[in-house]
Amino acid sequence: MAVKDNQSQIPLSSDQINLLTTPRQNVTREAIDYTTLCDAVANKLRQEILSGAQKPGQKLNQTIIADRFGISRMPIRDAFRILEGEGLILLKPGKGAFVAKVDLAEFIQIYQIREVLESLAIRLSTPHLSDKQLAGMAKSVEIMEKVAKQGDLGRWVELDRSFHLAAYQNCQNPTLLRLIVSLSNASQYYRRIILSDPTRTEDTLKKHKELLDAFMARDSERAAFLMTEHIRGTVRGILHDQSRIEKGVL
Repeated sequence: MAVKDNQSQIPLSSDQINLLTTPRQNVTREAIDYTTLCDAVANKLRQEILSGAQKPGQKLNQTIIADRFGISRMPIRDAFRILEGEGLILLKPGKGAFVAKVDLAEFIQIYQIREVLESLAIRLSTPHLSDKQLAGMAKSVEIMEKVAKQGDLGRWVELDRSFHLAAYQNCQNPTLLRLIVSLSNASQYYRRIILSDPTRTEDTLKKHKELLDAFMARDSERAAFLMTEHIRGTVRGILHDQSRIEKGVL
């Protein structure tokens, strides 16, 4: 996915536009609007980082981003802090903000931790998944099958991430969810490289269908086992394709 033109404008809501053009009078409304603006910037940058448009190690310049979005640098700074908390960027004193980058050894370590955390989240979440949530996940798998045939890697990675997070949503442990999201963010770049191999997407789709069957049966142990095997399979794929991954071939 190509990086967008630095002069493109972020879509702002009417409230955010009012914040930029209306004299400051109401402190409560001001705080709400400012938070919304920070979130809008963070959401846009998050999307670009996870999609691969902003590469690991790339510097994020506050002034350029502020000019691009047509806003001051203050909400950019706060958006950076949000993304730092999610493990997506690094803030280096005196140097600025950089898209987070992990080496291959760290990536494997992250997946070892993910194996434990995500199997736990699946075990806790499965009994509480509603019929509506399961229908949504089934629809995601359906769309993933179509996207795989179209070869749209960016959309595939987005759907893959959404499927996993939806599966953990009802674990009733916000701390566990935050840890999983942070580790998922840190490993997203390499995951895109792995999934650029069509055989990997086919295998992932098969695993998702098996997981979905376990969810629908409300079989927590089966679902946790499948998730563990799914993550271990990813690590085996990493080791198999190590030279291609280290080169960052997409």
